Amino acid sequence: MSYIQVLPKVEFDPATNKIRSGGQERDAGFAAIGFSLNPEVREALAELYGDGGRAAQAGSIGTEAGGRADSPWAPYDGPVDSRDAVPTGIGLLTSSGAPLIEISSQAAANVWDYTGPASRNPYFCTSSNPLRTGYVKGYDNWFEAVNLLGPNGYVINSSYTANQEGAAEALRIVRQFVPDATLTASVIGEGTASPWRSDKAINEIELPNGERVNAGRVLAGYYNNGMGVDSSRDALMRYELALHTGEQTINYG
Repeated sequence: MSYIQVLPKVEFDPATNKIRSGGQERDAGFAAIGFSLNPEVREALAELYGDGGRAAQAGSIGTEAGGRADSPWAPYDGPVDSRDAVPTGIGLLTSSGAPLIEISSQAAANVWDYTGPASRNPYFCTSSNPLRTGYVKGYDNWFEAVNLLGPNGYVINSSYTANQEGAAEALRIVRQFVPDATLTASVIGEGTASPWRSDKAINEIELPNGERVNAGRVLAGYYNNGMGVDSSRDALMRYELALHTGEQTINYG
């Protein structure tokens, strides 16, 4: 396969995944995804691999059986990088229809070589498997309806009202960073003179110093409201928990 002009001063060889510019050659890396949209490149990939070159682009993305992992409930048909893998175990549900999270013993391969906790989650997302609405199958079944009773009462936003299954997953997430965290719950308004009271206890995660974190908000934050988990979630969760434990403070300058 010969080089194809993809930019005024850049040529790309789909067969070797190389870039040539100014007489110098190098690996195309992630840029190959953008180049694959070029009509001439797509035609060349089709000649090499068939199916518009998608099999070549998919590379290592697949399940243990060797095929690309599919998520028909939240499809993605965009370009992929052969260095990104989709973790196994997506789409599994418990008897209640909530997500069954089976953490892998190994990090899913990714272009950033990220190996933090998120990379072992079945819903780990990369540029080749991006965050998208509904990707975490059964996500809504981690939550329950809770009413706030009193003057002009209302149903509390469900992202704050994780059920027992959801709270258990929130606890697992937090324990990745604070191993001694425990599960607790409280009724809004109980023991106070407030005219408002929740009709169910709200599940929370209690940290060793007594600080509490809403379990539903842990799920919503870590799973991007059901869109999946990306590498930034670990850093954000670690930072937020450090604020609660006093290990980190905000400098307002």
